[in-house]
Amino acid sequence: MSLVDPELSKIEILDSILKELLEEKPLNDVINHLSVQNVSKVEFKTNVDNEKDSMKLSDQPLITINHNKALLLFALFPNQSMKSIDLVFNSVINNDDLSFVSCDNCELLSNIVLVPKEGRHRLGDIEQLISDLIPKTRSTDVKYSNLAASNDQSIELDSFNVDIVNWYCDCQDYQSKINKKSRYLDKSREEFELFNHNNRKNVLWRLIYDSKCNQLIPVPYCCHLLCIMIIVYNPIMYRKYISLSS
Repeated sequence: MSLVDPELSKIEILDSILKELLEEKPLNDVINHLSVQNVSKVEFKTNVDNEKDSMKLSDQPLITINHNKALLLFALFPNQSMKSIDLVFNSVINNDDLSFVSCDNCELLSNIVLVPKEGRHRLGDIEQLISDLIPKTRSTDVKYSNLAASNDQSIELDSFNVDIVNWYCDCQDYQSKINKKSRYLDKSREEFELFNHNNRKNVLWRLIYDSKCNQLIPVPYCCHLLCIMIIVYNPIMYRKYISLSS
């Protein structure tokens, strides 16, 4: 862990959080969890067509989020984390190769167009999200009765151009992070050289450090960049989610 620049420590922590942030659980386990959270199983299954379908759903795999890691992500990015998770499950991304990307072929991460889906649920507070956020799949057609109403009424519905290779997004949130406190990442500085030597397996750091463009410290983050990084760190779970949704 870096003791010199807190931004490097943040990169290390984020790398750890993003790993296995998406996970697979049997739907029945999630229903039991919701029941503990005072959401009745009957209420949860109200919109399942019939009892036979309900029994099928009990063994249906479901791609959801690791609650503990989501809490840590929220602590790190209270203003962007929930939107980034929402976008993973509720957006259209133009890059079909995204879930097959690694650092060795990261050129595929340029020119990504991310379009939030209209009519998606609005996220509530962190406790409700961690308890209740379960992405809907067309194959199960489950209606979720306990999704929270968001306090944020300004959810954007435009498309966003995301370039992970050059760590750039054209959204207003990203642009606002570039200010008088921003400085170029000077790769000649000893602390950055040492950090790079010790963190070559850190996917996020490799993308930033190996970029051909000048990168900034503090690193500017937005929900769209975080969304894409969640997918890059969890390609198998994301592919399973896409498969279940089709």
